[in-house]
Amino acid sequence: MKKFLSKILLFLILLFISSLALDIYISLQTQSSEDYKYKTWNEILKGDLSNDIVIMGSSRAYTQYSPRILDSTLHKSSYNLGINGCSVDRQIPRFSLYCVKNQKPQLVIQNIDWVATLDQTPDYEMEQYFPFFYNFDFRKNVISTLFSFPEKNIPLYRYLKNSNLWDSYKTSQHVFLKIEYKGFSGVSQNWNGNNFSKIDSITFKSDSVVIKEFCDYLQNCLDNDITVLFVYSPVYYKANERVTNISEMYSTFETIANKYHIQILDYSDCYISKDTTYFYNATHLNKNGAELFSNMLAHDMDSLQILH
Repeated sequence: MKKFLSKILLFLILLFISSLALDIYISLQTQSSEDYKYKTWNEILKGDLSNDIVIMGSSRAYTQYSPRILDSTLHKSSYNLGINGCSVDRQIPRFSLYCVKNQKPQLVIQNIDWVATLDQTPDYEMEQYFPFFYNFDFRKNVISTLFSFPEKNIPLYRYLKNSNLWDSYKTSQHVFLKIEYKGFSGVSQNWNGNNFSKIDSITFKSDSVVIKEFCDYLQNCLDNDITVLFVYSPVYYKANERVTNISEMYSTFETIANKYHIQILDYSDCYISKDTTYFYNATHLNKNGAELFSNMLAHDMDSLQILH
């Protein structure tokens, strides 16, 4: 019986070691991928970033705010921390890690909207976190509340549980989102309104827990002398017309802005929002639209002497 138990124990030890080795191998291989999901995380973790401005938001941030244009007009250094499909509950941990590993910015441009700001983020693209589980700062600042105990501590469990990783890895060569420069991804696609044409109404959603997290993040910026600027970037105007409670969105962000002394710039009704030439879908500017908008924002920030 003793011999049998010893063999079982030895088998379990060998299984754990081999699983751990395979987990580390997969993580390192995935981490070195050029997939847009990992590239910005890698640059943050290197700890070499020194930027006056960071851009925060969902995909509406990283496909619409060009650091190259902001830098050339404002004569500052900026970096786009936008994260695909994520509300502020997932944007904030990325910002926290950025500040732990790199020099704190002077200004945060926070994209705000009804698309993906104050609602809870679903389990979307969770595989973007998998390769970084062995980094202490990443583990502490990003994944501590996002994953269960088995996912965080049993080798390979997170990979086996989430098959999306393999799907996304196989299709990563064909995905149109590709980091071009300092977190920004310009999308060279023409207007496609197929999905939008099927939508009759849209609702601005907010969650009390997420709002609390958002306010804590803004207070933390205030305490650390980091200026925050709220920006409504362009949305195709007919999409805004279908938001049944858009006045609630404006009221919510205005209340928060007033509390934390934050200026708001609103481009939701500018000429760009009226022309599908500048969009690839109803909520995202294409590369031409993003460059026009970034120019407009940069010149407005310059004339308003933000960061002067």
